Amino acid sequence: MILALLMPGVPNAAPLTDLEKIGQEIYRRGTSPSGPVKALFGKRGTKISAKFLPCANCHGSDGTGRPEGALEPPNITWKELTKPYGHAHSDGRKHGPFDPDSLIRVLTEGIDPADNKLHSAMPKYVLTQQDKKALVAYLKVIDKDFDPGLTESTIKLGVILPKSISDKNPLPSLIRGFFQELNAKGGIYGRKVDLLFTKPYTDTQSYVDEVKAIVAEDVFALFGASLASADKDIFPLLKKKNIPLITPLIMTEWTDIQRENLRFRLLPGPVQQARALLAFSKTQLSASPQIAIVVPPEGNLYGQIWDTFQAEVKRYGWPKIESADYSGDTAEIPEIVSKLAKTKSQALFYFGPPGRLTSLMIEAEKQKWRPRLYAPVRMAAREAVSLPQAFTDRVFLSAPAHPLDYRKENLAEFQQLLRKYKVPQFFQIQSIYYYATLKVLVEGLQRSSQKLSRAQLIESLEGLSNFETGLTPKITYGRNRRTGSLGTYILEVDLEKRRFKSGATWVRLD
Repeated sequence: MILALLMPGVPNAAPLTDLEKIGQEIYRRGTSPSGPVKALFGKRGTKISAKFLPCANCHGSDGTGRPEGALEPPNITWKELTKPYGHAHSDGRKHGPFDPDSLIRVLTEGIDPADNKLHSAMPKYVLTQQDKKALVAYLKVIDKDFDPGLTESTIKLGVILPKSISDKNPLPSLIRGFFQELNAKGGIYGRKVDLLFTKPYTDTQSYVDEVKAIVAEDVFALFGASLASADKDIFPLLKKKNIPLITPLIMTEWTDIQRENLRFRLLPGPVQQARALLAFSKTQLSASPQIAIVVPPEGNLYGQIWDTFQAEVKRYGWPKIESADYSGDTAEIPEIVSKLAKTKSQALFYFGPPGRLTSLMIEAEKQKWRPRLYAPVRMAAREAVSLPQAFTDRVFLSAPAHPLDYRKENLAEFQQLLRKYKVPQFFQIQSIYYYATLKVLVEGLQRSSQKLSRAQLIESLEGLSNFETGLTPKITYGRNRRTGSLGTYILEVDLEKRRFKSGATWVRLD
């Protein structure tokens, strides 16, 4: 199933022993196979479940400490704990090096090797003898306990290729080239990036199979195509392993399952663009217009678009939407147009099959129905400039990115990469989306520095604010925000000159 590995990596560190695995569970999750772990917290020693206060919360998954406000949790890797000259802390405490016994004492009694009491913010843990041994054993190897796909010298990324990729499509070459350039400059803090590619999927089941296969190869993170219809199968798997997925865009709106801190989308998909088109049309149409929408007869995505339209139209106080299902059979067009024309709708929102819009609008002109047309650029771009001239100044397309975003130096760098790795200009738009997403991913990896872990990568991406890819709108994520750009451009078509008009209108969605 899997296509290729960019370059051979080095072996992972030795696997954890059974005892170390128990220690890892206690450290990261505050739980143990031997039974519930309790923590005594605060000056009064309030007893609570340790799963609410695991060591990793303050000391990080790598044990190096993660300052929060005035608190500075120390580095508790074994090398640091056992320094022969001991430790001097910012609160004035001084003590000698730890050994296993003194480490257990500080964990269970809150007293360091010099008999100093620790700050009350440090919990005291109630541990069995087995759990004490396990936690010490794990802290001895925590600095070598990397997430799967990560070693001291490599990061293994899984690349999910989109459905449209053929054997001749150069997108894999662009992605390989991007990381070859990065690796030649030293990689990510000395770690080189290895790539593992899926085959292009053909349907939902093949997508699920490809992703499951690449996850089984212990990749650190996933990059590339995301398919909404596969979410119910893929997200439990990613959640179990805490594997982040960074994707250019997905053809769906958020659902509860998608709010997990796992998938980061660069640009808004069609559902969000539908909202933008409606918001833009509101500035052009009469106060209470009749509108119509064309969608395919089935599919989760189009059901979500329909739900979005119903909710927004109700919020605007507009009349009921007239709708028509269109499978793509041109024989259906006269009847669809006749049905919609009778409503005298001022606007037509098209989310039907690509390649059928021209025939639809020719029939509309024939039946003397001339609504304003609104559609996502991916469904109409190739046909938009070929529509009947009767619709001049009446065609508007939404696009998540635009040449207005291009910065000269970034565009030059991108085009140089295209030339070097022989990517045809025909694929430039798709390549820009993937290239910009790669820049976001690399920024997240670099911000994680030497402390790189899956959890740290997620945290680093959440911290991106107005990040410049140089080829897209600025990208911002957050704990409750997983779409980098919350807005879209509205493009107008000049049917007399058969081209898009210069400039564009930006519609915000946040």
